[in-house]
Amino acid sequence: MKQRRPWQRVLYRDQGYADDYVDPDYFLSGLVTNAHFKRYDYWQVVRQSAVVSQQVSAVGVFVAVYVNLVANVVSARALFAADAVLLLMGCLIVVLATNPSRLAHLEQLLESARPLAILFAALFALSPMLATLTASFSSDTIYSTSTLLVILHLYTHNYCDSKEKPAPAPVAVGGESEEAGSCVSPVSLYAITFASLLLASRLPTPLHVFDLVSYTMLLFALFPFMKKTLKNPAKDNRRQLFVSVLLCCVTTGMWFSLSRAVACVYLGTVAFITFGCPFWLIHIQKDKYELNGPWDEAKPSCAQNN
Repeated sequence: MKQRRPWQRVLYRDQGYADDYVDPDYFLSGLVTNAHFKRYDYWQVVRQSAVVSQQVSAVGVFVAVYVNLVANVVSARALFAADAVLLLMGCLIVVLATNPSRLAHLEQLLESARPLAILFAALFALSPMLATLTASFSSDTIYSTSTLLVILHLYTHNYCDSKEKPAPAPVAVGGESEEAGSCVSPVSLYAITFASLLLASRLPTPLHVFDLVSYTMLLFALFPFMKKTLKNPAKDNRRQLFVSVLLCCVTTGMWFSLSRAVACVYLGTVAFITFGCPFWLIHIQKDKYELNGPWDEAKPSCAQNN
């Protein structure tokens, strides 16, 4: 009986073996377990979860402002003044942080103010129409749809921009710059804006509508852009934690005066996101078991030699 040659891993030669044959001694010789395993540090994950808790707190502030407007705890004029102060402070901070020249400060501020003025002027002109936009719909429909839109906003929000470089210059919402659009997810922004329009239609006057929608644009469109512009990799973790604690305190204070039960639920949610979810991730990491070997599909490399 003629003895067959030892099997070799070649395709261009007929060795007398089946096409799917693999030598038993060779099959597991290239086995690699957890080749791409990355062990996370608990406190590092806690710091990175601050982005999520910030967005939950921002939504909490937004809902608290709406409830205060409906209950007439906060007047429309007071919110209008707060919107104007926040807008001015945000523009000044961004301009001062991105341009060292004093003359360029004024030019850049005026350049950024034009599209913002057009945006808010158009919004003010449309406020009477927006106040009666959903008059034929029931309040239950408005509130349930708004809840779904807020959940969609949180689900589609861009939580992964911490590694991006700071934007070189401030650009108003609706501008043509790619840097401005990359810091906010379009679907997330559209969802929360539509939710604010639906909720605003239940407010008593057009001024209330203008105030709420303007506050929404400041909180969910301009504030993320300001954070992206001021991003500093060396101090980013501290700033994220500071903003998270500040928003958490503001949200808790606003809800504590309205409903202590809601305030406790909010604090429990933030605590679970900040401390519970990282602990859960670290705990389930020990069950991760990835197998790699010669049976894997080939992955072409597109690297170019310089």
